[in-house]
Amino acid sequence: MNVVVDSSYMGTYSNSKGQFSLTKVPFGSYFLRIMDISHEYALLPLDVNEPVINLDTIRLKPKIYEGENIVVTAEKNNLAINDEKLRLQPSVIVLRRKEINAKPGILEPDLFRALQTLPGVTTTNDLSNELYVRGGTPDQNLITLDRAVVYQPYHMFGFAGIFNTDIIDYVNFS
Repeated sequence: MNVVVDSSYMGTYSNSKGQFSLTKVPFGSYFLRIMDISHEYALLPLDVNEPVINLDTIRLKPKIYEGENIVVTAEKNNLAINDEKLRLQPSVIVLRRKEINAKPGILEPDLFRALQTLPGVTTTNDLSNELYVRGGTPDQNLITLDRAVVYQPYHMFGFAGIFNTDIIDYVNFS
C-alpha cells in the first residue's frame, strides 16, 4: 500500500503486513491518504503533535473493477484442409507458403526446417532436417505429396529438403 501525506511530497509504502513508518513530518494537521490498487483509498485526519504516533488498524474496502466485455474471435486456420477427418482433429496445423518462407533456412526456405519450429517437432542437430515428431523417429513419419507417399524425403544427408517451397500452397501437419 502507498501512504501519502496529502498536499505534500511526503510518503512511503507499507510492508507485506501493512506496517509503515513516516519520518520527518513537521508538526501540524494533515490528511493521511492510504491507497492500494485493489482497494478504495482511505483519507484519515492526522494531527502531528508528538514525535511518535501509533495508528489503529486501518481497513480498506475492496474495490472491484468492471470493464466492457471483450469478445475474441479468430479466423479458422484449417480452411485449407480438404479431408473432413483431418478437419475435426485439434492437432492438425496448416502452414501456408508465406509462413514457410518466413521461417529461417540454411540456403533457401525449407519445408522441414519450417516444420521443426512447431511444438512437438525437433531434430537431432542443426545440420539435419529430419523430423522427430513427439519422440518418434524420422522413419515413423508418413509424408505424402498430393496423397502420394514420398519415401526418404531428406536430401544430402538431411542438409536440404526435396520440396520446392515455391510450388507449395499449404501443408497439413498432424
